[in-house]
Amino acid sequence: MTTTDAARRASGFAAAVVLAALAWPVSALSALLGPAVVAAFLGVAVAWSLPSLAVVLRPGALRSAKLVLQVAIVLLGATLAPQQLAIGWSAAAVVLVAVVVALAAVALLHRPFAVDRETATLLAAGTSICGATAVAVTSGVIRARSAAVTAALATVLLLNLVGVVVFPVVGRGLGMTQEAFGVWAATAVHDTSSVLAAATAYGPQAADVAVVVKLARTLLLIPFGLAVGVWFRRGEAAGSPGVRRLVPPFLVVFAAAVALNGVGVVPDVVQPGLRTAATAGIGVALAAFGLTADRASVQAAGPRAVAVGAGAWVAVSVAALVLIRVTGVG
Repeated sequence: MTTTDAARRASGFAAAVVLAALAWPVSALSALLGPAVVAAFLGVAVAWSLPSLAVVLRPGALRSAKLVLQVAIVLLGATLAPQQLAIGWSAAAVVLVAVVVALAAVALLHRPFAVDRETATLLAAGTSICGATAVAVTSGVIRARSAAVTAALATVLLLNLVGVVVFPVVGRGLGMTQEAFGVWAATAVHDTSSVLAAATAYGPQAADVAVVVKLARTLLLIPFGLAVGVWFRRGEAAGSPGVRRLVPPFLVVFAAAVALNGVGVVPDVVQPGLRTAATAGIGVALAAFGLTADRASVQAAGPRAVAVGAGAWVAVSVAALVLIRVTGVG
């Protein structure tokens, strides 16, 4: 590696760190936007407004995104625990059915709208599990292109903004209880910040319920990530047996971190710091993805990705609402 190459890689990583740091105060201006999402779009803004600079930063950004994202995902695992799935059978049924509906909707819609497999998989993760965090985790599992990541993030962000405004209005119109609305918001709104914004607007009890149900939904990242890893790598693994070729090693470490936290190995006192570090790391990775996003590819996929994501979101919202009524949640 030449000195010039090393300098370019360092500059790409440094730029992603700076953008991720700037994202924190920007995200504080609104409860609707998490710092990781803001970091991604700051990266896109730099790449599209200063294309010559983006060419210089791209090698380092691409290299840093993969490693930082993997470390951040493992740290995230250390803040989750299987006990968070203890949300009651009715709420668990709503979450699980909603996830299945989202995955089925994306599977049915992505071909008619000519959305490629990578983008569709990221949309499925974002709409079924937990928004931008799921998109980030899944992008690491399937080694997604920056354009696919950016299109999926833009779709999730748009749906979050609509959900925060629309859900409380619909909930009041339907006369939903606080508990029922908390389950609905946590099941059908994507990012945690947006779930809390919608639920808090409805009432304090709705917010309390939404936090617990959203954490349980987030834990579904483990089976989803493992399944996606096997699905995408099955061709690569032909003639090369072994779990390592099918499942990304960092995802196994992520699952182990969740298990260790579940048995009390990770002290409670360090978990806020780990959570902050994980969020910061995901922000750096998404800023790096933004810096490498190809404008033409994102603009071409954008409207179609939004259509598929919106279709899945509507299907999830309706299915969850019906199931909440049927099971008598709240």
